[in-house]
Amino acid sequence: MKYTDEELELLDALEQKKPETIAFDNEELKTMAGDTLEYLNEKKQISINLKRSDLDFIKQRA
Repeated sequence: MKYTDEELELLDALEQKKPETIAFDNEELKTMAGDTLEYLNEKKQISINLKRSDLDFIKQRA
């Protein structure tokens, strides 16, 4: 696996236990939070759809 220079810097900072060098600006945090929320909402919707299809299947079999 190849790492970018930025990723190598972050890994090096982690190994040297220098968390102060690992910082995100507010926009990066907002983007990460938004992406995470979007992922969780999609996962929740998939789960709801699966439950509905299970109920439909059960109703058809009854």
